[in-house]
Amino acid sequence: MLRGVLGSQVAVATIVVALRLFTRLRLTRSPGWDDWIMLATFTIAVIGTTMNLVGLNYGIGRHVYYLQQDDAVLATKLYWLSGAFVITALTTGKVSVAFLILRLSITKWHFYLLHAINISLALINLPLIIWTYAQCRPSARLWDPTVPGRCQDPLMQGSFAIFQGCESRQSQITVES
Repeated sequence: MLRGVLGSQVAVATIVVALRLFTRLRLTRSPGWDDWIMLATFTIAVIGTTMNLVGLNYGIGRHVYYLQQDDAVLATKLYWLSGAFVITALTTGKVSVAFLILRLSITKWHFYLLHAINISLALINLPLIIWTYAQCRPSARLWDPTVPGRCQDPLMQGSFAIFQGCESRQSQITVES
């Protein structure tokens, strides 16, 4: 079922992005930064989704009790690695919408507000991605508990992730207003 949902989302996104680029490149002949950022967002999101689709073959979505150790490690690894692509795609998607609004806007305060939002998204999401993989030494311990090493308290990263989620939602509400 999850394969169908993810596959359908990729199919719809492919059609929407293709139509958008066709319109901007062929019909209006006025592509902008927002279009190229959206294409990058689409590519990044497809990579993350593909990682999750492959991870389904190894046990993403199933209880670890039912998995072989190697499959559980690979599924967890794909899950963690896809997170960077998902966070990046969510961030660049918002940046693309902000650039689209900038193309349509004529007021200075929109210009400053949208650039401030883009900067805050970068300043919050980039450290979250780095922290995700730096929270364990070595990083492989994040997805393989048999690897010797140590990890930070999961509550630290979890708390920052909640903060990032709230900030991301607030930026989305602001851009949509």
